[in-house]
Amino acid sequence: MGCKQSKNRLSIAVCSNSGEDSVQGLIRHITENMPDVVEPADLMFMPLPYNMADMKEFEFRGIDALLLCHSMDIKGPFCSELGSNSIYHKFLYKAKRCLGKKKVAVIVHDYKLGLSLEALETYSKTNKSTFNMTSLVLTLGQLAAWGGSTQLTDVQLDEFKSFFEGALSCRRIIVGAFYRFFYRLIRQ
Repeated sequence: MGCKQSKNRLSIAVCSNSGEDSVQGLIRHITENMPDVVEPADLMFMPLPYNMADMKEFEFRGIDALLLCHSMDIKGPFCSELGSNSIYHKFLYKAKRCLGKKKVAVIVHDYKLGLSLEALETYSKTNKSTFNMTSLVLTLGQLAAWGGSTQLTDVQLDEFKSFFEGALSCRRIIVGAFYRFFYRLIRQ
């Protein structure tokens, strides 16, 4: 009896508070530039829950990595400036608990042009819990909507690839540990 080969690619959920159209460029960028990490069929858009009842129904089963895309133009329950009581922070906490910190990333986008480094540092200081619950936080200007091209700097692209590699290696460790445990169990 042989073991089933575990897949070497991730099942990735891209979540957004601004709708699927706003992240199509990012989804296309991932499928075109990272075929060793994800197959198009394993990359899905999932809308963020709007309230606590929706959050309880959000299903993390089958997700290997989560990209939470947060538009600064959208206000409401996912506004990160609302503090630790916002749905944004509660959702991040649940994602970290269900998937693990290494498998959760936040992409904050729609910063106005001319945003200074000082403003980015202020964001990181005022949103410490975001940085504590994720392994990657990227801050971008415009995230390509409706299939446009996504502009990532070389440093951001390297961080993005490192995030996926970390999530994939974490998955391999868990699968390997499970097989070792199962093998020892049947040998007894």
